[in-house]
Amino acid sequence: LGAAGVWLGFPLADPIIGLLITLAIFGIVWQSSKAVFTRMLDGVEPHVIDEIKHAADHIPGVSSVLDVKARWVGHRLVAELDIGLAGATTVAHADGVAAALEHELLDHLPALKSARIRVRSADGASAPASSPHAHGAPDPVPIRGRLTYGSLSIVDTRDGERMRFEPGAFVPGLEARVVIFRPGGEEVLTMVRNASSGNFQSVEAPAEPHEFKADLLLDCAGDLERLPFAMSEPHAH
Repeated sequence: LGAAGVWLGFPLADPIIGLLITLAIFGIVWQSSKAVFTRMLDGVEPHVIDEIKHAADHIPGVSSVLDVKARWVGHRLVAELDIGLAGATTVAHADGVAAALEHELLDHLPALKSARIRVRSADGASAPASSPHAHGAPDPVPIRGRLTYGSLSIVDTRDGERMRFEPGAFVPGLEARVVIFRPGGEEVLTMVRNASSGNFQSVEAPAEPHEFKADLLLDCAGDLERLPFAMSEPHAH
């Protein structure tokens, strides 16, 4: 258009068209910059959260979606959500609902890399599968290291007391175990990851008393990290 305008005797046509192209480029840069900065700040588009909630509506047994968080890791999406189930839900049923929801999320969101699903009762309290203070256990201990972060607690399960580590972020290939220092020697608890929730849980119950110093040992593809922590019995226990 600029060349045609000059050829027809309008020399200003070329710079005018150049200015219009410049404005178009600035518009593209502005839109791209907003998207880049949103992802840098762990933001996601509103429709992503709506799509996660919509996927949960398709799963029988999910009475409510209590909380949803999502963020981009490169070009892949990582989601965390709390769902409410009936208060009398069994552990096996809760695991089945979480697994079904995870598959539904993968179908709805092709960019989804992982989904960490936490099951709670419909009124917001912890479901029977994870009631960490029913036996007067020590308060959860916050954990923050180079490989990941989260919290360690002693919870009641249908198989008895177990040590549980709840990572704050999903790390593929992560392995964990706990070494408790007792007067008679070390007590080693092997931790197994739950495929649906991403949490680690000990195979055996921690010995009494629940007042000790210990290390959380993390291993991710040969990258080892030792995180010391301590637990103490509640005063009234």
